[in-house]
Amino acid sequence: MRRCGARSWPRPRTRDRSRVAFRRSRRSRDRAARQVAHTTAKGGVIAMTKSLAAEGARYGVRANSISPGFVSTPATDKAVDAEGKAWQVGNALIQRPGTGEDIAYMPLYLASDESSWVTGQNYSVDGGATAGWRNDSETDRLAAKNG
Repeated sequence: MRRCGARSWPRPRTRDRSRVAFRRSRRSRDRAARQVAHTTAKGGVIAMTKSLAAEGARYGVRANSISPGFVSTPATDKAVDAEGKAWQVGNALIQRPGTGEDIAYMPLYLASDESSWVTGQNYSVDGGATAGWRNDSETDRLAAKNG
């Protein structure tokens, strides 16, 4: 990480446009029991992204991070049991696991000229999980109550 700061800025200066995108897990935004080291490290990626964006701006470097939600992959299929998957999917606003393709369009956008005015941001690509938990029965109850 030492080379991510001021010592590495001469290299990007030789290019017309430089972009940096980091991927980090949702845990940097969530509270999780027995996950202090993991959440701290992932939260640090957001802070590093903002710092790199500020330091690199004078050299035309843009830095952003991406926070994927629950994505179905061979690794998560092995690591997360059926109950865990049901909980993740059942509480998300879009009730299905994400795919690699769902996530892939964000770094493509960030690397494109269309994002030329975007830097220092963290993007959640998580099926709406950071917007809130889905609770259709509570929504229906409140709608019926308020007529």
